Amino acid sequence: TGGREQIASGLLAEFGGSHRIAVDTSSGVQIRTSRVVDVSSERAWQVLGEQWGQVDEWSSLVMHSEMSGGTSGSPDRATRACDIPGFPPLQERMLRFDESDLELSYQVVQGAPPFAPRVTNSWDIRPIGPERVVVSSVIDISIAPQTPPPAVGMVAGQFAQVMDLTFDEYVHFAETGRPHPREVMMRSRQP
Repeated sequence: TGGREQIASGLLAEFGGSHRIAVDTSSGVQIRTSRVVDVSSERAWQVLGEQWGQVDEWSSLVMHSEMSGGTSGSPDRATRACDIPGFPPLQERMLRFDESDLELSYQVVQGAPPFAPRVTNSWDIRPIGPERVVVSSVIDISIAPQTPPPAVGMVAGQFAQVMDLTFDEYVHFAETGRPHPREVMMRSRQP
């Protein structure tokens, strides 16, 4: 596996990212996204892990986010509420928060589509140089029985688009310390 990981890291370093959607219309959808980010692993983790509750600072999709719970100021075992225009309130619960391995995962506990009884997102950061990392996300969506395949495909496509936007904005914020221009524009439209 080490050889494949090196090859994958090399391709990501060369081309900047990847996107893969696996759909099993009978049971679920998995969306894998990876991007190269030109920051240290510490900076990448700071934005993604330590500031998990402040996703609204860099994501144009989230108008407001707020974290509650956790342990000693950490998102470990915390919940995050996100206000996303046009959608019901979203609540997520941290399932895994591992600073040493630079991995975290959380589950949507409120606000997922009714035919998606379980949605989880797992992130990891892998250093490939002193100021370069690969950040990856795997979204697993369980699909309720009897959900029509076109609906499953539509949800997979929408989640893939959301991840493209999310990664664009995350990379920009992590690398520059400033919100993506899209986020700035969305904030300027708020009353």
